[in-house]
Amino acid sequence: EISASIEAGISWLVDQQDPCTGAWAGWPPGGLTGMALVKLQERAFELGYEGPFDPCYPYKENVEKGLDYLFTLAQTIDIAPQPAGDPDTDGDGLGVYVTSDNWHRTYETGIALMAVASSKAPARVVTTGPLAGQTYEDAMQDMIDYMAWGQVDANNARRGAWGYTDQ
Repeated sequence: EISASIEAGISWLVDQQDPCTGAWAGWPPGGLTGMALVKLQERAFELGYEGPFDPCYPYKENVEKGLDYLFTLAQTIDIAPQPAGDPDTDGDGLGVYVTSDNWHRTYETGIALMAVASSKAPARVVTTGPLAGQTYEDAMQDMIDYMAWGQVDANNARRGAWGYTDQ
């Protein structure tokens, strides 16, 4: 009964994905897509597959389309040292954020990070968007650098927090 309920929920979730774009509807779509991907990828491991890209995993294509959608939303931004330190851990001067509306940049990037990390495939190569050719690990490192750069440095009650965007 529990397994049937989980499968019904997964089936419903998959039915909500846009078959053309790979996104899940709602606002912001990057965030909702990332959340759906976390569950679909965790499910692959729960069921004993090697991972969400296992050719036998029934939701492999959904995962691939969803991650491709997130990577099409990725954008690079120049980052530099701040009062709290240098967020650029790989020394390339770039951060990467994911946004569907240019407002929820830290929000959607944090969720995208969870989605990419949930794949447990750091050596996989990004095939779409401005990060095409990078490994998931390299893309995630620049997302983490962006998140560190986007953290509030101002000496006020919000210091150390994040907003929906770095602006």
